[in-house]
Amino acid sequence: MSQSDPNVVYVGTGEANARNSVSWGNGVFVSRDAGKTWKHVGLAETQHVARIVVHPKNPDVAYVARAGPRLGAEQGAAASS
Repeated sequence: MSQSDPNVVYVGTGEANARNSVSWGNGVFVSRDAGKTWKHVGLAETQHVARIVVHPKNPDVAYVARAGPRLGAEQGAAASS
């Protein structure tokens, strides 16, 4: 939630903690009306958003810590090269 505008709320999708069964998401969403409506704002391929910090004075700026894919071709390709 933005400190400068409490109507602005960001949410990241996908579980950030790796476990035996982990669910992935499709990026980051923002609401500018205190959660009534949501808009996808990017990072669809991220799969796991660990944390979001909103700039204290500019609610249009959010810093996203992404964990990235846990399983699949991307990791397999890196491991086999």
